[in-house]
Amino acid sequence: MNPGPETDCIVVGGGPAGIILGYLLASQGLQVRVLESQPDFDRSFRGDTLHPSTMELLDQLGLADAVLELPHTLMDSVQLNTPEGPITTVDFGALEGRTRFPWVALVAQPDLLAAIAEHGQRQFSNLNIQMNTVVRGLVFADGDPRRQVIGVECEQGKDRLTMEARVVVGADGRSSGVRRAAGLEIHKTKTPMDVLWFELQKADGGQNVSAPLMGNVAPGQISVRFDRGDHWQVGLIIPKGSFRDVKGAGLESFRATVANLDPDVAALVQQITDWNQVALLTVAAGRVRKWYRDGLLLIGDAAHIMSPVGGVGINYAVQDAVTAANILAPALAAGRVSTAHLARIQRRRLLPTMFIQAVQEQIQKNLVARALGADGEFRIPFFLRGPVQWIRKVPLLRRIPPTLIGFGLMRSRLKLPVPESV
Repeated sequence: MNPGPETDCIVVGGGPAGIILGYLLASQGLQVRVLESQPDFDRSFRGDTLHPSTMELLDQLGLADAVLELPHTLMDSVQLNTPEGPITTVDFGALEGRTRFPWVALVAQPDLLAAIAEHGQRQFSNLNIQMNTVVRGLVFADGDPRRQVIGVECEQGKDRLTMEARVVVGADGRSSGVRRAAGLEIHKTKTPMDVLWFELQKADGGQNVSAPLMGNVAPGQISVRFDRGDHWQVGLIIPKGSFRDVKGAGLESFRATVANLDPDVAALVQQITDWNQVALLTVAAGRVRKWYRDGLLLIGDAAHIMSPVGGVGINYAVQDAVTAANILAPALAAGRVSTAHLARIQRRRLLPTMFIQAVQEQIQKNLVARALGADGEFRIPFFLRGPVQWIRKVPLLRRIPPTLIGFGLMRSRLKLPVPESV
């Protein structure tokens, strides 16, 4: 009798979805391998926003206080500075009394992932996080690509290895190699923008504070600014595919655009002296029609690419991981993961994913695209000037925007027993 693979689950990708899923499955006594292609977690300008739903999960796992000991700032609202005056679109303070975390925490993703990985490997000997491990392909039953996925082919340095598991989870981001190898196609939607990210050091050194996300909207131009304690993280939103034109106009023009949009950082833009200080995020959005096949599941950006609008990417990836763990853990413990289990994960996550992507698409269409395409006068869309402001004035309705952003349409709650932290 074939005893089957020793590994219950292989998770490809050491981002938030992969690390959290690995942690949760290992907490149930399952043998888990998380395979990350890079030698460390150090990535620049990756999603850093931890919404209330994610903070509550970390709190349930006994990790919230440790995460908040990392360098961080708190975002208490979202404010847009427009030609018609400032508009507060989301006020997380309306969640006071409903959650311990009525704000969005900005924590550098490398710090977050390293902290969770270190804690997980210290607590669970059955959690094996393997860095510098590049997955090159999938292993199929009897070598037939039409049959069940039973493992991965990967490289560790000069070594080529085959690893088998009862289920493989692709959490390897929007350019997922697992998705391609499985023949699961992503259907992308058009986006009107790309983002140029950069940092500006504060003149006074700064400190951890609670502050709003600041957006600046003007005809033909948009920028956003996050308070990161000792520096500002700034994003200049540009028309899709226009980075070559922006670069061609020169750094002086780039600095002038940022300074004119956001006078609060005008004195700091001279810090940008080289295009290497500016990171291009090519914005994409889309969704895989079917997130699974026999023996394989996709979660996070591998299953659904999120626009940066609302900063919800990490949180939807983490909620995917929670749903996946709730369903996979008992199935793996029983010795068999069927396609019905995998289909159930997609069903539970599909509606909230479709909802937030539809909201992002409308904001991109009615605010971002219109602002970037405006040559002269530009008016803020009615839904921001009207319904959003009316809702904010009614106490019972004020919670709606921060709840949808902070928790999602259908929140995933952890249903597994949580072991005591060590």
